[in-house]
Amino acid sequence: AWLSRRQLGALRHGPRSWGYLDAGRLDEVRIMEIIGRLGPGSHELICHPADGDQRESSAGTGELGALTSPRIRTALDRRGIRLARWRDLF
Repeated sequence: AWLSRRQLGALRHGPRSWGYLDAGRLDEVRIMEIIGRLGPGSHELICHPADGDQRESSAGTGELGALTSPRIRTALDRRGIRLARWRDLF
């Protein structure tokens, strides 16, 4: 993945990737922290929501539960953050 991002140069997905070290263990609190740090531009949140059965958070919701949480949706709406797919960025 690093090589392909490097090869894309200025066309890469965005200036910041988040959650790399937290992937598989993201919970609502960590996602809220990330949302609070986002500046203008495109950002990528690296996560593995499909692994919810294997990677439960301490709250028992797993990444899928955290990503689909009403609290997260509200935080995104309040900050004016629009979710997009990779293909939407190009």
